[in-house]
Amino acid sequence: EDIAGRYIEKMKKVQPHGPYYVVGWSLGGTIAFEIVRQLEQQDDSIAFLALIDSPGPRKDTIEKVTPFTFESELNYVHSYLPEDKEIMERWKYVENLNRIWPVMVDFLEEKNVDVGLIKNLITRFGMHALPNFDQLNIRESIYYLNVGRTLTNSRSGYIPSSKINTIAHYFKASQSDETFLNDWINYCINPIKSYEITGDHL
Repeated sequence: EDIAGRYIEKMKKVQPHGPYYVVGWSLGGTIAFEIVRQLEQQDDSIAFLALIDSPGPRKDTIEKVTPFTFESELNYVHSYLPEDKEIMERWKYVENLNRIWPVMVDFLEEKNVDVGLIKNLITRFGMHALPNFDQLNIRESIYYLNVGRTLTNSRSGYIPSSKINTIAHYFKASQSDETFLNDWINYCINPIKSYEITGDHL
């Protein structure tokens, strides 16, 4: 909801009033849906909403949402790094959650860790679709790792607070393993128009 609100602020700087055409792919479809929901609440006009191979809200994913805590982040990092006395020693001086990742990035850069190891982690969040994926350094890869983790956690806990009236157009990639169309039905007043397009999720 917060991300959608921020996008709306930026949209309105460019185009203060509708009709708006809103399109979102993958997790972006969730954000696009919430943008439309909020615009409707503001009595703005939406001409078009497209969800491209986007997983919809599911109540059974809420249980997967876990808060990011000091302990959970230490455990996450520890699960992917071999035992290293030096990083364990540095963690003794980390006082809060916001310092864990800067300390981690400094450590990985000093040790000249293969950035490919981190890039392998961020592919599970679809980050290999980034145009500059091949050029990402350690710091940038860690940034996108945490963007992916945060957004995935947010989507897992997202249930729209109201249905939308705008007709949603759902585009399914023919080679996607799953169809997410049914996940959206309960949140749309009008029937969803669906289409199948050639390609996989990416």
